[in-house]
Amino acid sequence: MSESNLSESEAAEWYAAVVQADAFAEDARFDPDGFKKNLMLRAEIEGGGNGKAPAAEKYYDPSYYRMALSRIKLASSNNSDARVTIVANR
Repeated sequence: MSESNLSESEAAEWYAAVVQADAFAEDARFDPDGFKKNLMLRAEIEGGGNGKAPAAEKYYDPSYYRMALSRIKLASSNNSDARVTIVANR
């Protein structure tokens, strides 16, 4: 807990709220709408209430996620084909 400056009880609460509640997105998908809301909230709090948030697209590029996901799916399908071939050759 010392790395994040959280007490043990705070860490347990976070773990229960996020990990055990399945709060992670499927396939580790990025939530652009949630990120935009986060930027707006941060701009409101840190910017003295002017509410001008920077464009969310400035901070992320979804093409990397799409490329990684396609590679994972391709590798997964190649592995299942390989397993079928091995079983068929026995």
